[in-house]
Amino acid sequence: MAMGIRELLLQGLNSDPKYIDLSCRYDEQGSKYDEECTNVEDYYYYKAEEEIVRTFAAVGLSNLEMPFKLFELGCGSTKKSQIIIDEILRHESGLAYGLNDLSADFLEKVCEDLFAIYGSRLKVDTLAGDFMTVFPKIRNYRGRKVLLWLGGLQCFPLNIQPKLLLNIASTLQENDACLISSDITQDREKIEKAYMDFDDSKPNSKLYKNGVHVLNRELKSNIDLSKFELEGRYVENKDVSSASYIQVWLRSLVEQSYVLENVGKTVAFGKGEKLLLYGGNGMSHKYTLGQLEHLFASVGLQIVNQWDNGHTALTMVKRKI
Repeated sequence: MAMGIRELLLQGLNSDPKYIDLSCRYDEQGSKYDEECTNVEDYYYYKAEEEIVRTFAAVGLSNLEMPFKLFELGCGSTKKSQIIIDEILRHESGLAYGLNDLSADFLEKVCEDLFAIYGSRLKVDTLAGDFMTVFPKIRNYRGRKVLLWLGGLQCFPLNIQPKLLLNIASTLQENDACLISSDITQDREKIEKAYMDFDDSKPNSKLYKNGVHVLNRELKSNIDLSKFELEGRYVENKDVSSASYIQVWLRSLVEQSYVLENVGKTVAFGKGEKLLLYGGNGMSHKYTLGQLEHLFASVGLQIVNQWDNGHTALTMVKRKI
């Protein structure tokens, strides 16, 4: 059974080192901050991913037999996926579209926006919740389906990625496919400009810290962010069975403790102690093409096509038969 957000937060606070799971930041406000990050000049990934999605829409959709239902994992605002939807609706009278996000409220707003654009030509249903909750629902759909996962795989720890991909492999039938985008940038300077500008006015800093706001709300606490400093680093790894990644944390500037009223517990931080803003090894993984190939093959997914522009790869995979 999927862990609820309170249980997930408590698990992180009871660990050594303490952490807030990456997924906890993406409430409705966090999703808005995430969208704002796409407008930051140095945030290269969004623009590179949009470019590769346009390339796929122009030349790659011919690889997919119509009709199918499109399921999107971690849909966000759907601006990039609309590029694919627009191309499909140039040739088809309608499209069934199942979209997933953690926040049901955020999904409701996205649906309103989609209806304003496409009307009844886009038949939308929503799948709110984490992936472990959503995969069985997608699996129950017996028609042809294409899964779309833009910028999501890289957000999960290395030890979790195979589990998620195994669920995708078990969800795909013989004629189904999954499209997964991945960050393949290896330029340290570019990465650090994009992900480690910790100016409090910038949306990426607001997004990093949003997990604390969620914690304060869900556990009824009052952790004071002014008593922490945001820090981070880029960890480079060339091993074919691994990936490079970002680590970001809050460092406690003083000894401090806070009551978690909803669970009757207290959490304490020593001076200099880190509160990690991710679970596992890190977040925002950066792959080589060889690392992607190894990862997909290890879970029984076969690469049938791939597009890349030096910053982002969009990989079409199918289940090995």
